[in-house]
Amino acid sequence: MPMYTTHRHKMRQSPYGLIGKLGKCMAKQVISLILLAFGVSRKDIMAGLGVSPNALVKYDKALRNGDLERILEPNLYKPSSELDKYADEIESAIEERRPQSRREVQDIIKEKAQTG
Repeated sequence: MPMYTTHRHKMRQSPYGLIGKLGKCMAKQVISLILLAFGVSRKDIMAGLGVSPNALVKYDKALRNGDLERILEPNLYKPSSELDKYADEIESAIEERRPQSRREVQDIIKEKAQTG
């Protein structure tokens, strides 16, 4: 059963299936923490799970300091652009004009960004 995410009030199927990208990342974190707690070497964890050395150092410090809540918080970073503030206007202009090529879409975006 696919997982759905909302973006600008539209439903899209997630390419990551049931777990989702965030779930896969958290699963790696939890497995890494368990393996560190059982004394598995960082080198083996990196090789087996594909976790970066910096991440393992961070997880190890959190495990030693009892600060697991901070590590297991979801990272919901979402990159932004200057065009984000014009997204609704651009979307409505595209729906209104129904461009037939990428070039026409680019022209609409440039126009909205300049008239902002």
